[in-house]
Amino acid sequence: MKKYFVGSCILIFGFLMLVVMGLTGSQAKLPHPAVKVLSIPSPAFEMPREDVKYTNYGRIFLEATAEYIRAPLILPNGTKITKVELVCKDASASASMRLWIHATNNDGSKSSPICEVASTGTGIGYRTFSTTAINPSVIDNSVYFYVLNVRISEKGQAVFEFCGAKVYYEGSW
Repeated sequence: MKKYFVGSCILIFGFLMLVVMGLTGSQAKLPHPAVKVLSIPSPAFEMPREDVKYTNYGRIFLEATAEYIRAPLILPNGTKITKVELVCKDASASASMRLWIHATNNDGSKSSPICEVASTGTGIGYRTFSTTAINPSVIDNSVYFYVLNVRISEKGQAVFEFCGAKVYYEGSW
């Protein structure tokens, strides 16, 4: 009788261990979308025209007329962009700095912006402006390539300085 009792206890204990390990394993496989941040500092951006005078010491400011700068946006296929931030200094009452993500077909035949964020109002020091209006928000590298563009509206360090951009996303990587 004692052998049957010990054998039954071992079977029940083994079954319970399998159940517990199965629950732990299945919970570990559940997707946990963690928001990640890709920071793109100003040195990653390039001036499309070589004749534009600018300064880039970790912050970009123009020494001539208004211009735009760009940087590639490289994210894993299938990730979802949740928020885009522009970090800059905007001391202008009449103009703003704009950042947008442009999606272009891999063959270059068609392109369109998927989001835009602009600095607003006059302010002292560095500020952050953001948007969550991104459409389409899921990265599809099989069809598109993505570029971050920034339009600096006025010249001079006292008015506009571009520090960088942040892209918040969910997915692998």
